[in-house]
Amino acid sequence: MDKNILIVCRNLSDAGFISRIPPETGYGYFLASDDPRVHKVGKRLAWINETCWLEKMESFRSVANKTMEYIEAVNGWLKSLGNDKYGVSPDLLFWFRHVEGGMTTQRIQDALLLINAYLSLFDRNNIQSVVVIRCAGMLWEDEVLIETAKTRGIPVKIVGRFRFSVFVQRFRNLFKMMARQPYCICNLLWIKFSAGNNFYKENKPEKEIMFQLCGSQDKHVENIAPIMKAVADMGYNPVALCWKANSGAKKVRESGLAVDELERYVTFKDIGLSLYRSLQTLIRAIKLRPGFICNAGLHYQGVSLGGVLWPSILFYLTAELPQWCILNYAVPKYFTFHSPLAIKLWASGLWIECHLAMKYMNRGETPLLMYWFWHSMHYPYEPSYECIDLFLAAGKLQEIYLKEIGVTSDRIELTGMARYDFLADFKKTYRREDSLNHLKIPLYLSYYITYDPNAILRGFQSTPEQVQVTEALLNFAKNNPSVGLIIKPHPAHCAGILEDMVAEYSLKNVFVVDKDIQPYHALNTADMLITKNSTIGLEAMFFECPVISVILDGDDKFKVFGEAAEYIMNSKALNEFLNLLVKNADFRNTWKTRQIKRQKAFIRDFCFEGEFSSAILGAKAIDQHIKKVRGDI
Repeated sequence: MDKNILIVCRNLSDAGFISRIPPETGYGYFLASDDPRVHKVGKRLAWINETCWLEKMESFRSVANKTMEYIEAVNGWLKSLGNDKYGVSPDLLFWFRHVEGGMTTQRIQDALLLINAYLSLFDRNNIQSVVVIRCAGMLWEDEVLIETAKTRGIPVKIVGRFRFSVFVQRFRNLFKMMARQPYCICNLLWIKFSAGNNFYKENKPEKEIMFQLCGSQDKHVENIAPIMKAVADMGYNPVALCWKANSGAKKVRESGLAVDELERYVTFKDIGLSLYRSLQTLIRAIKLRPGFICNAGLHYQGVSLGGVLWPSILFYLTAELPQWCILNYAVPKYFTFHSPLAIKLWASGLWIECHLAMKYMNRGETPLLMYWFWHSMHYPYEPSYECIDLFLAAGKLQEIYLKEIGVTSDRIELTGMARYDFLADFKKTYRREDSLNHLKIPLYLSYYITYDPNAILRGFQSTPEQVQVTEALLNFAKNNPSVGLIIKPHPAHCAGILEDMVAEYSLKNVFVVDKDIQPYHALNTADMLITKNSTIGLEAMFFECPVISVILDGDDKFKVFGEAAEYIMNSKALNEFLNLLVKNADFRNTWKTRQIKRQKAFIRDFCFEGEFSSAILGAKAIDQHIKKVRGDI
């Protein structure tokens, strides 16, 4: 066909509009969606020539350099809004070079990946026009599509523009953006008055070491609690310092450790000034909007990014910046009443708390001593680590990585990883049968596969990747009823397509466990783990559970487990390999023995094992460094 029309339908709930499109003679019709249920609808319509994926399986690394270039362009414009007297200081007006979700920097990367995907669709299928069925939940993605088509001179027809659900979603997005600040302030005041407001009367605690608690997830608590206890045993006063992590603070307190919440250092005057200054900055931004929209530094593949990024600018100025301003008042007050001997940041330069801590603390007296790595792969958005005085590296792999990015040997101590010290006791406490019973999974199956579908995040894992791997595993489970498939969704997983796929197959040997529980029981039961590049792969190795890493986007740099995992690059090969494992006992036993041997070698290099636990080794390294800085040794 010379004249091809692309129909974009993102969701099954919108698929009814497809049949309302009157097909014209002489045109070829392509239906694009990342929802496999929509593909099935399209295949039932005789006039649809082909169904295809809407987004590409593309790694973030393909656009990382351009993303950083556009971050600098955005930050340059944001800093031009700065006004120390009436507005916000320029040093608070920026987006972090950190791409792992959110509405700011992630949106730059998402826009580039979406433009690549849309242009590929247009070129590959010789598209002359596009029909967009408006999706209430993906209005921004539709806007990027429309803008991309316009730059190629491709006319776009919008179906469902005035649907009630679209109107409701627009209102909801606006409400969430506008309501976020009042909600945050109410929560701030609740924490402030719950924690008490006596910091003006406090003397500076002696021998205090601050540990940043940046969130309430168990992994955040597990990252600091063991070493805090070890530091306390050495005579120091460890305290977890947190911001907007009330439930995490509660967990730390329940473990018998001290917590200080930055909310209690905030006054009503601070809140009022922050809101006023943020509002003045927002007004100035709106006046200067045309300059941002037409910014010459914000063009990609001929597509202007200013318009598609403007909603993120508004979100940042209304939802994030006021909180940054409030925190900017709280942090210097904290350092007025506290002089910690050391500070353990969650991640250097990746959080506003880190940025402000480095701005206000006395660098001569308070070194930044600690930073744990779990990975040893090169990350293009890696921040500068010049400010970190001492790295507590998990093992040799992290040491090699740190040296490659310029960290000198005298700033690195191998300590292991305290977060996983308890796993040995877990394995002694729970047998495989205990874990199966805990998960309410039958014991009679001959082989168990735990599957981590990973969270959907453009550049890391796309929806087509997750769908194709899940479909391959469900088909495998269907053809092998004696094999149990245990699906452990990521804590950030959004229910929808995956659950519907499982329900459609309705297999008695497929089990979906709670996404919010820790994965250790699912690993304790498994004969094998399937993931992409999640930390669950490392955790599986402590259970002597072989790991298969499925990387459908073809990016070899996602091979973060070295030789300790079996890497598979397409879903057909995955199915063939699983069949070989299940049906050939000799191959399975040989493969498992080899993989466990490799995993043990990987763990030895990844997690340093010394005479003492990781927490004690970390505490000793901190103690030695503090004494060195203070001239005691």
